[in-house]
Amino acid sequence: MRSISAVSSGMLAFCVTSLALGCASTTAQRHSEAYGVLQRALQEIERNRSPVTIVLDPGLDRSGRRAASQLRPAIVPEQLPYSPEGALPAGYVKLYELTIQGDKAFVKATLGPVPRRGSLAASFACGETFELHLVKDATGVWRLSDSDLVFC
Repeated sequence: MRSISAVSSGMLAFCVTSLALGCASTTAQRHSEAYGVLQRALQEIERNRSPVTIVLDPGLDRSGRRAASQLRPAIVPEQLPYSPEGALPAGYVKLYELTIQGDKAFVKATLGPVPRRGSLAASFACGETFELHLVKDATGVWRLSDSDLVFC
């Protein structure tokens, strides 16, 4: 009976460890994919510009937040510096969405400056909103497949 109990305990420990490693592997893979997608998206957003500080939308998932904080300085909206004119200062990009489904990804982000609503400047400017569609090629590299740049 003891040998059965020892085998059962050993199998249980093996199954729990395998499950934990599988979850860790999936989480690491999800983070790696988010990192690659965001890295490519930032190349597009920062083209001919200085590196930005990323403002993390509250709805952004953990892998997107982690990738953002590893690639650039990243803050939550409450940490934005106060500006009487602007809701999103120049040099900041608000990351709204980073989704990955298989070999396709989508990133939505707005680059400042974005004036405060109701201000005179808000009638003429609203930042640049990037909607980037990416695909992973056969070598595992994320490439831009389509993009929209929206002004107001």
